[in-house]
Amino acid sequence: MFLMPLLASDKKDVLVVCPFPMSGTWAINTLEPIHMLENTRPDLRIWSAVMRNSSFRSVKEYDEQAHTIFNHFSSKRPDLIVIFGPGNYILADDFDRAWPNVPMVLLGELNYVCTKDYVCDSLPKIGTHRIPMKTFARGKNMSFVYSPVYMSETIDLISKNQPYVKNLYFITGEEFVAREIELNMQKVSKALGYSFTPLHPREINYRNLYSLAYSKDKNSTAFIYCNWHTKSDMHDRTMPYIGVRRSLERSCLMYSIYYTMMDADCQTAGFVSYNHEEFKNTLQSMVCAVIDRGESPRNIPFVTISRDKPTVNYQVLSHYGFDPRGHEGEWNIVNLPPTIWQEYHVVLLLLVVLALLGFTTLFFFLYKKQKTLLDSSEQYYALIKNAPFNYCNSELVFDDDGEIVDIIVRNSNFAFKQNMSNLNLDVDGKSLMENFPESAPEFIRNIAAGIKDKKKAIRFSHEMKELNCYYEILVILGREENVIHTFSLDTTQLMVAQKELQTEKERAERSDQLKTMFVQNVSHEIRTPLNAVVGFSQLLSLPDDVISSQEKEEYVKYIQNNSELLIMLVNDILSIGDVERGQFIVTISDVRCNDVCRQSMKTTETRLPEGVKMYYTSEVDDDYTIKSDEHRIQQVLVNFLTNACKHTEKGEIHVHSSLTEKPGMITFSVTDTGTGVPADEAEHIFERFTKLNAFKQGAGLGLSICKTIATILKGDVHLDTSYTNGARFVFQLPLD
Repeated sequence: MFLMPLLASDKKDVLVVCPFPMSGTWAINTLEPIHMLENTRPDLRIWSAVMRNSSFRSVKEYDEQAHTIFNHFSSKRPDLIVIFGPGNYILADDFDRAWPNVPMVLLGELNYVCTKDYVCDSLPKIGTHRIPMKTFARGKNMSFVYSPVYMSETIDLISKNQPYVKNLYFITGEEFVAREIELNMQKVSKALGYSFTPLHPREINYRNLYSLAYSKDKNSTAFIYCNWHTKSDMHDRTMPYIGVRRSLERSCLMYSIYYTMMDADCQTAGFVSYNHEEFKNTLQSMVCAVIDRGESPRNIPFVTISRDKPTVNYQVLSHYGFDPRGHEGEWNIVNLPPTIWQEYHVVLLLLVVLALLGFTTLFFFLYKKQKTLLDSSEQYYALIKNAPFNYCNSELVFDDDGEIVDIIVRNSNFAFKQNMSNLNLDVDGKSLMENFPESAPEFIRNIAAGIKDKKKAIRFSHEMKELNCYYEILVILGREENVIHTFSLDTTQLMVAQKELQTEKERAERSDQLKTMFVQNVSHEIRTPLNAVVGFSQLLSLPDDVISSQEKEEYVKYIQNNSELLIMLVNDILSIGDVERGQFIVTISDVRCNDVCRQSMKTTETRLPEGVKMYYTSEVDDDYTIKSDEHRIQQVLVNFLTNACKHTEKGEIHVHSSLTEKPGMITFSVTDTGTGVPADEAEHIFERFTKLNAFKQGAGLGLSICKTIATILKGDVHLDTSYTNGARFVFQLPLD
């Protein structure tokens, strides 16, 4: 239990109480500042005691272990006590009673203290046994270093790696700290809208746990590991949970709630932890402040260690199809694959050396060849060597019938060689048919036609398909028999410009056609609100004994509402270009969901066919509101209802509002018993100018505008293809 250095009367005693053995990985990393002080400070004596609170089944066992610590210090009071772990916080009461005003520093991941009976219990509870750390510290000579467990940040890390995750499974043991983290994690998960399921060793054995982890969908499910300790494991000094964790990591995508050593064999997907360097510096600073400067811990402010960057394991995430490299500056990404340079740097260096040797050899070869040409024809070379166009001297090859079948390039200028180097071709002395099998036949036919017409100079345009270039060619027959001099100028940019000009011309013609079609079809979106204005205006002209003043006021509201909608529609239709550039204007306000649905039904009720029933149901209260654009919502619903009226000759039209169809969104639906829409047209109908029935009124703009509005409002519109008794159009908007 104790690691006791040699006694020395002039040394200061520091008692360190830990929840795990001092030889473990956790203790070695966490107590590094203590060990550094012990190795560099001969005036310090470190006493290490292991208080395995996770194995205690009763307060009696807890007190017996604590009593053992006091027996070792019966002769001398420590100069400082450092207590690690929330399960050991309560020892501060015992130490303070035994040695009043003894200096103490507490460190751990919970910022409150629990009673001994709760620490020794196996089940998590919500009660009054939690004491805030500041309350607990009153009357004691102590300070506190808080190293939080970053729960919401861990869930945020999971959601960025797995955007479609919905279910969180929390693997946790029976020991006290794990129970507390489970309770807090459950609150955070539910607050963020995730399904949370704890998995305990007392409820599920490890074989069933493996099966569960292996069977879950990797996109919608994530596992978070805390530990797999049981009371019996800790009491009997056995640790099967290490093997359990390793096996789980190989069967599912699993994150850790604690810091994890990400070596090459680690299969943990990632974690979010406090800054370990800051923790070590803070601990060492507090110990020195008390031991060297005699400061009282009660005068040292509590410290909360800041969060470090999230750490993710690229090797694990990439195995499940997730790539974290998009967050390279935001996260610490470990186990990245080696770069091409790291893996093949020897080969790459060798290739560079070989390339330099090759270029050097090629340089001397070209230099020698150029020198030979200069010696044989100095005046000719001086004339064309720096010409900005291509030149080559070639020989015609004929078959037995006197037809040209090939051209052999005898020599060429620098410009021509430079262009041909793009294909790594040495054209001098080579066959044109061999180097340019696609382009050469047409080139030869043009020359043959010119010779047949007895032309001294043959000019034509030609596409070199191998180079993806266009050239203007001039061929002059040489004085020597079967010899030609070919000059060529690259006209690729000119040809491309001509093609672009043709494309722009066709685009302009198409734009003109679309403009004509657009003007012919704008009536579809204007007619519905205009009919409502005209209809209610006619009702207002009725005598006072036919309609009441209250009804007139209501009709005036309808007219005003539809007039505004009409103005908005006209502006939208005339600003289609703005819509496509993302400049569509919306006005966000509180929208009563039931009112906007009823108003939309009132607007379109004049178009309702005889014998067709239209009614509204809702899952929300009349005073339920969302933040959105009321007129845009009404515009979409009016379009849905107008289409339903056009395509429903009998039966009913049902408008419904729901908060349960898609959690986190409000769903407006318009369901009819009309002709319906084929499933293969479900996406096509939202395209502009699309009409499934050419004989029905409308221009095919309504659903296209609905889709645009939904997108701008961060919502969605779609056709419910599972409904087959007509058509069901769905409009969904986010609640926040």
